[in-house]
Amino acid sequence: MKHLRIVFAALLIMGLFVGSASAAEGGDPKKSSLSTELSKMLSKLKVENVDTDETVYVSFLINNKKEIVVLSTSDSRLDTSIKYALNYKPVKSEEISVFKKYTLPITFNK
Repeated sequence: MKHLRIVFAALLIMGLFVGSASAAEGGDPKKSSLSTELSKMLSKLKVENVDTDETVYVSFLINNKKEIVVLSTSDSRLDTSIKYALNYKPVKSEEISVFKKYTLPITFNK
């Protein structure tokens, strides 16, 4: 189980950087601080109901209070867990656009 968490964390960090690069206009490297914050929040996520390797896409925005608001996920089984881990959690990053929709790929390994 510990090995699974390490692999998951590594893939999550990679996915966050890829996701923020594709969501950012022109691949702005300043967005990486948001990726780091999200990575820390999602590292606590328990993924026991994943049977195979899969990627879940999470759409979210940042509200005017600088909190994450999850709009949707591509997997109904993990929807509640991801929303619990991210919804209304404050972010410190200054380089983000308020009310801009971001889509983040998160890869889970079995």
